[in-house]
Amino acid sequence: MINKGLMQAAQSKSRLADVTGIANPTLSNLAFLVLFVITLGWLGDTLLELLHTFLAVENHFWRKLSVGVLPFMLVICVGWVRWKLAQRKRVKLKIQASEITPHAGMIVFLSAINNPNYIERLKQSDENILNEERCSWKPIQRGIDKHKQRLNTVWVICSPESGEQYKWFEAIFSKLYPHVSFIRQDVSSFENISTLTQTLEDVLAALPKDMDESDVVIDITGGQKPASIAGMMVSLVNANRQVQYVQTNAPFDVKTYDYEIKTMGRDIVSQ
Repeated sequence: MINKGLMQAAQSKSRLADVTGIANPTLSNLAFLVLFVITLGWLGDTLLELLHTFLAVENHFWRKLSVGVLPFMLVICVGWVRWKLAQRKRVKLKIQASEITPHAGMIVFLSAINNPNYIERLKQSDENILNEERCSWKPIQRGIDKHKQRLNTVWVICSPESGEQYKWFEAIFSKLYPHVSFIRQDVSSFENISTLTQTLEDVLAALPKDMDESDVVIDITGGQKPASIAGMMVSLVNANRQVQYVQTNAPFDVKTYDYEIKTMGRDIVSQ
């Protein structure tokens, strides 16, 4: 799970950006930001005048100089101390594997099957091909099985090579899971992490109204290694996003990964 303090800090930053209008710089938001800065300046000027009046500094040069300069110097000193303390901190990432819980949606990367004998059987929609040795679509079946009590939508990300085989994939898996809708998503290459992450973000941004990010799991078993990296990167955006990995060896468990980020002192991390 995510460290609550860091999550709250991220939420506070997001809310502040929304309130000030920085997150969405429309004309009305910019007008509000300008007014906020102007009125904040008025507040500072008013407080300074009140302080001058209270301390009667108008006819005392050194008092006036102290009131105008010393508070700023104090803030600089405090800021320098905070900077030094921040330099002493390190980020500690703790990742723990656990069993996945059923989700309503799933995103998978479809690997291409290259065995000519397997391809001939795929053309015949032979679902028994999934039980053959080293069939790259078997982990997808295992991953779906973990969610079948809730699953209703699977987004299938295809490379140009696996895209040519998608019709066979859909024919087999639609027969195995008739209650599930399979949606094809094409990318130019499984080697392009930028394209992969954008495709994942596009899927998550266009979810059905009855589904949110916490209802969708990204399966990082298929595809090539950059696809797995892209899936992990997208899942780190917030705590609602989950990834799963299907073990390729017995017992073929389906695991998700909970992570916790801690800011630790130098001495603690070195132990």
